[in-house]
Amino acid sequence: MLSSRLLTGSQLPTNHRVLLVEDNPDDSEVIERFLAHQPGDIRQFQVDHAGTLQEALKLCEHRTFDVVLCDVGLPDTDGTDGIAELAARDPTVPIVALTGYGDESVGHDSIQVGAEAFLTKDHLHARELRRTIAHASLRVQRRQRIQLAQAQQHRDDLAKLNDTLRLEIDGRRQAQAQLEALNEEVMRSNRDLQEFAQIASHDLKSPLRSVKTLLGWIEEDLQPAEQQQALANLHQGQRRIGRMLKMLDDLLKWASLGSSSRPKEPIDFREFIGDIWDQLEGHERFELKLNIICPIVHVYREPFELVFRNLLANAIQHHHRQHGTIKVSCEKTFVGYRLCVQDDGPGIDPGHRSHVFRLFATGATRSRSSTGVGLAMTRRAIEEQGGSIELSASERNGCQFDIYWPSS
Repeated sequence: MLSSRLLTGSQLPTNHRVLLVEDNPDDSEVIERFLAHQPGDIRQFQVDHAGTLQEALKLCEHRTFDVVLCDVGLPDTDGTDGIAELAARDPTVPIVALTGYGDESVGHDSIQVGAEAFLTKDHLHARELRRTIAHASLRVQRRQRIQLAQAQQHRDDLAKLNDTLRLEIDGRRQAQAQLEALNEEVMRSNRDLQEFAQIASHDLKSPLRSVKTLLGWIEEDLQPAEQQQALANLHQGQRRIGRMLKMLDDLLKWASLGSSSRPKEPIDFREFIGDIWDQLEGHERFELKLNIICPIVHVYREPFELVFRNLLANAIQHHHRQHGTIKVSCEKTFVGYRLCVQDDGPGIDPGHRSHVFRLFATGATRSRSSTGVGLAMTRRAIEEQGGSIELSASERNGCQFDIYWPSS
């Protein structure tokens, strides 16, 4: 087999083995004589001879050679095919092509297919032969060193890249673990909040219901003509208990916001608003005007219904007259929906507008039955969908709530 070791010295080794592939006995004898020991030259050449390419390939299977001298005109090859096959077998072993007399063009073709150098037999002599072998070996050594340096640089680059990727992967794993931990904490907090709201609602409603029932019994026992003040006080207590019960219901809804997993659905906006309007107490005393440019909206139904139910109920409940007009509009924008609920009620005092969306906030013009949860819950439901709500109000022109609801 051809040598696959990498040469690291600046010259050929002192003792090395040469494979001579030559079918002409006379040329073989001359070349072997040129490679015999020369006075003053410490290099020793051991020559193995093959007359055909097939013989050379068999020798390469069992022996290691430092250089190959190969005739281009072998009887079992076509031109430079023998050179190409030997070069492909082991590119680390230099090949010197031997051409016929004056046939330099074939020598150049040999270099193109893998030879390091070529010699024409009509100019062949010992010194030239030895020098050509040395130069060919040095070129192979230089090429090997460059390839080794490039391979080492490539390995170093890969090692740095692997370190960088490892650090990035570790960082992403840590970030993922932190994100999962935070998600789990949020889910746990939501569960605790919802559980607390349910327990608080249940535990507080029970005594309130009992007190309400007791007040009803007392009311039945009192004579209206003789105990008007007592009856008035009882009615006030019942109203306050009813407000407390409604507040507990609103708190439970507040704690449950964002827990729905239902998908988005197409909603007929006109029919949707009509259904909500028909369910509101006192709606028959007001006129509802719709300006619907976008008839179908694709949204999550539960938060969307909560928002409009609260806004429409507030417009009716907090109106300062027994009748009025409430306007609702809907139009599509490039990234979502622009919605509006407007009334002609008393409006909101400027001093209360900045905190109208706070939890338990009630304005000066708000009804005493208000729990202060509705608008806070409305804003939270909208913001959880990535939207926003703004209030435009005056004491004479009522309230206008402008809503942006994203479609994606």
